[in-house]
Amino acid sequence: MNAEFHYYTTYYLATQAGLPPQDSYILSFSAQYVDHALVPYDVRVQGRRYVTVNTHYFGFWDRAQERHALVPFHFLPGDPEQAAAIRRDGAYNPFAVTANNARAKQLLVSALKSRNLYRIGIALHTFADTYAHQNFTGRNEAFNSIDDSTLVPPLAHAQIGRSPDQIGAVWEDPRLVEARRRVDN
Repeated sequence: MNAEFHYYTTYYLATQAGLPPQDSYILSFSAQYVDHALVPYDVRVQGRRYVTVNTHYFGFWDRAQERHALVPFHFLPGDPEQAAAIRRDGAYNPFAVTANNARAKQLLVSALKSRNLYRIGIALHTFADTYAHQNFTGRNEAFNSIDDSTLVPPLAHAQIGRSPDQIGAVWEDPRLVEARRRVDN
């Protein structure tokens, strides 16, 4: 998913659901901000301090970012057996993302119960990414490999580029069984 979905579609749906424009803005901005938070900020207001979390990054060399940004915010693991069942090689990976998975739903329900629009926006981002990032993990590992001849590391969907995140994109995932290989976003 990209800004077209995380921001604009979220904003549109929120207004159509009856949220006031300012609340729709907070919700959609929070959903999109997950893809923009590249560095932590030290925020100080009225004697209180808060250091933000970077939820996105560019760099395959920092394995800590897999644990702190990619897996929890963009590649939330789902049902590894479901993912293995549609792979040509039947590979099982506990970090495999599956669409609409139980963890993502639990995260979203918890955020909705909080009634905090910022938290709900972040949870909506992670939930939407379970669809875009299904069959990948947020790690640099062979499970994600599309092309063994490329110099691009198999980090998440880096080898297939931005296709999983583009609305309306149609692309092929050669790791999947024939019936599931054609992916239509």
